[in-house]
Amino acid sequence: MKSNLALFIFTLLIFNGPAFSHDIVVTSRPIYSIIKNISCDLKVKLIGNSKISPHDMQLRPSELKMMQQAKLIVITSPNLEGSLYKLVNNHDLLKNKILLVQETPDLNLKPYQHHEEVDGEHHHHSHHEEMDSGHHHHSHHHHGVDPHFWLEIENAKKITNFLAEKITVKFPKKEDCIKGEAARFIETLDQLQAKLDSIMAKSKNSNIIISHDALSYFFDRYNIKTAGVVISNFHTPPTLKHISKIKKLAESKKVQCVLIEERFNSTPIKNAFSQANINQAFFDAEWGLDNVDSKNIYSEIMLNNARAIADCAVTQPAE
Repeated sequence: MKSNLALFIFTLLIFNGPAFSHDIVVTSRPIYSIIKNISCDLKVKLIGNSKISPHDMQLRPSELKMMQQAKLIVITSPNLEGSLYKLVNNHDLLKNKILLVQETPDLNLKPYQHHEEVDGEHHHHSHHEEMDSGHHHHSHHHHGVDPHFWLEIENAKKITNFLAEKITVKFPKKEDCIKGEAARFIETLDQLQAKLDSIMAKSKNSNIIISHDALSYFFDRYNIKTAGVVISNFHTPPTLKHISKIKKLAESKKVQCVLIEERFNSTPIKNAFSQANINQAFFDAEWGLDNVDSKNIYSEIMLNNARAIADCAVTQPAE
């Protein structure tokens, strides 16, 4: 009954309100940037904003209308835009328009690492360790595929070709333009990789703690080890017990750097690590800076994260 009512309300929303004329609607800002580089003069619209994680994205009536008008709805992964994907995929008028980026052929997909809590006096060991100071920030304890796969340049190149192919099917008159732009953008990605490698040269083999397990694809190229993932309640400051755990973990793992997701309310976690006397840097895997040209968003996300890590992490000898 509730499901039928939700679909009824959803249908009312998309058939009322002002009309929009967008060819492609995209739900992830890094993927939106890639599409802007290859879509020629097609009208591409990003939905979402910097204050809301893609994990928690909810659609406004105007955005639902955009989807109804568009020929393609590009969604990154059910593990990223989970609630949004379920809503769109369960509606007969929209589900056939979905293009899932995760379905890119030969994409290097990684499972989320399994984290175990550091609880009281018992330290459980796994790939990472997880410190929980309270409630969870946007649906942590992830399972399945890690959807931040755009953070690997080789993946971004495969995604570019996949999107170019699928967009061309919907807009065949643009085929020559889209293929040409895709080829040029892949050259740009190769140049970006060289820049990233140069920036990261002194940060290989580092140990870090991170506040949101979103950079695994980026870390793999440089053999950066995640010593711990901090799950923090951003409404309640960490306790002294939690800070003590942070210090112990940092000392035992010889952590050089703490990476903090700054887009959300990160003050409590910043204060915790300040008291632990550990270098801090701030990252953003999912949105990037505002007021950046849409075609440059992807490269700026990659470069800014690399610079943040390079300024914070101290190189350790390879094992």
